[in-house]
Amino acid sequence: MKQNKIEAKHRPIASVATIQYDGKVWKFSRTHRYLHKKPETWATSMIVGAEEYRIKREPPLTIKTRVDREGDVIVLREEYVADTGEKATNTVH
Repeated sequence: MKQNKIEAKHRPIASVATIQYDGKVWKFSRTHRYLHKKPETWATSMIVGAEEYRIKREPPLTIKTRVDREGDVIVLREEYVADTGEKATNTVH
């Protein structure tokens, strides 16, 4: 199992992520717990193999996301574009 390291000014003291897949829909939920503030939960669900990317605008970013199957593996792909033109990608197998 891979472990992620969060680097942030006020990083959480604990995090829990849950992934579910029913053969069609991929569901992800993540909760960060902090020392001096309320927990923060984020969740999403996507149809695996959808033809189009989900596009979300979160200024200053535009994020394109999709989830595909590669054999027995589910792959999350994200493309980030900042208003400044900078680009980044995130791929999770």
